[in-house]
Amino acid sequence: MEVTPSCFAQYVNQLSALAEGKLCLVLEGGYCIKTLSEGVALSLKALLGDPCPRVDPTKRPNDSAVLSILNVIKVLRPYWRSLRYQGDLASISLSPRTGLLSLPPKEGISFYTHSKPESFSLDQDCWNPGVMESAHVVDAQVDELLARTVHRRTKHKVGLVYEDAVLNHRDTGLGGFEECPERVERIVQTLKKTGIWDRCYHIQGREATDAELCLVHGEDHIRRFKKTMTMGEEALRVYQNSFKSIFLCQESFNSAAWAVGCSLSVIDSILTNQCQSGAAIVRPPGHHAEKNDMMGFCLFNNVAVAAKYAQVKHGVQRILIIDWDIHHGNGIQNMFDNDPNVLFISLHRFDNGSFYPYGGKGYHKQSGGPDAQGRTVNIAWNDGSKGDADYISAFHHLVLPLAYEFAPDLVIVAAGFDAEKTDSLGGYRLTPAVFGHMTRMLMGLADGKVALILEGGYSLDGTSQCMYMCVSALLGDPLPNIHNAVPSKSGVEAICKTMEVQEAFWKTLLFRVELPSEEQLEVIKAEKAQKLST
Repeated sequence: MEVTPSCFAQYVNQLSALAEGKLCLVLEGGYCIKTLSEGVALSLKALLGDPCPRVDPTKRPNDSAVLSILNVIKVLRPYWRSLRYQGDLASISLSPRTGLLSLPPKEGISFYTHSKPESFSLDQDCWNPGVMESAHVVDAQVDELLARTVHRRTKHKVGLVYEDAVLNHRDTGLGGFEECPERVERIVQTLKKTGIWDRCYHIQGREATDAELCLVHGEDHIRRFKKTMTMGEEALRVYQNSFKSIFLCQESFNSAAWAVGCSLSVIDSILTNQCQSGAAIVRPPGHHAEKNDMMGFCLFNNVAVAAKYAQVKHGVQRILIIDWDIHHGNGIQNMFDNDPNVLFISLHRFDNGSFYPYGGKGYHKQSGGPDAQGRTVNIAWNDGSKGDADYISAFHHLVLPLAYEFAPDLVIVAAGFDAEKTDSLGGYRLTPAVFGHMTRMLMGLADGKVALILEGGYSLDGTSQCMYMCVSALLGDPLPNIHNAVPSKSGVEAICKTMEVQEAFWKTLLFRVELPSEEQLEVIKAEKAQKLST
């Protein structure tokens, strides 16, 4: 086997989200002292909530491993409603995978327990001499493996950035806009009330410079927007009406520049090892903002500037952007559409193009520009409200496999919470807990370098509880259970449609195949019994 000690820490990180964190590790086998001790140490660090050391980019799984996994799914899927991603064979005779058309035990296999020795030598080698040449070879391989394991050390666990300057952007007209200063005020109140605020390192925010804004926005666009700082009320109204779903006041440019600057401060703190991870509590949101356009409450694209800044300022090679706001992050997608070093994954309400931002933005068949095929992944939800199970399932079957194959150096989350169940603008049924679970799953990537940047979320209590859960997850706190985690039929269909598109670009998407149905398994079982009886 070639499982690294870091992989066991990854297992612990994923399992720690279950049973409200009630997880017990009991040592069993493991006979190479170096890897055993390293595996135990990394597993204990994961139990403490520390980030997992990254694993190498995942490659195409071994064919026999794929077959073993599919056989397990084949046998168990009649009993588990979450195993719904493999179709049924039209006919047993048409299956291209003959290994799926049998039931254990396999013919001709002699089990070791059938003829085991009466005694064992205590001096026997713990490796197979037919595979490994000598203990010296094994020892050298172990030393090389351990040398590649990077133990990241930071001064603080989680950093938070919030500045009052983001409150000054207000709707001075007739109202009707859900985006308001109270959104971030309530988040801060909740974090303080729960004690989370005092457990975090507080990062000094700042205003972004024009040069930093120009990393993704046009100079003329910035210059025109800056003129609003001296516009009168009527001129402001005319200017804001030239955009879709936007309100402006004289302080809007300043607040938007602070929102970007605070996002950059989080990136700086994480990439200079001041903090393991962090969150930017900022507004106005940004993921709809285009290079030369404002729309959907978004003035500057906070996440896009942060990602480009990480590339330019810190030399980050590979960035994963997860956008779980209920609306598609059209601005982020367009800005990195042809960048092979940025993987953009969006989970959003699509409703066949009838949900904001409307039209084809966020269509599941979009996969990136000619130089970045597979680097845009749209999980576009249709046909009815979605819940926790749909998002958890999307992470397990699509988000995480692609993320581990991509192997990012930094994870940035466009953290919108308008899919939360009390948000009237979103209309979905997600609980705050599921946002904590998604955050926990991402912590196994990029040595724990995860930056959350607030996007949407318009239920004051719901949004503040969601951010509380996310920061709790970053701190390593136990998470509430997710109940009845069975994805909806339309949710499974949406995930499968995206997988169909992405299978051409990723080596690890190998498990969506047709399997024998229950009825066909009964036929196989009867044929096997008849053969054994004769």
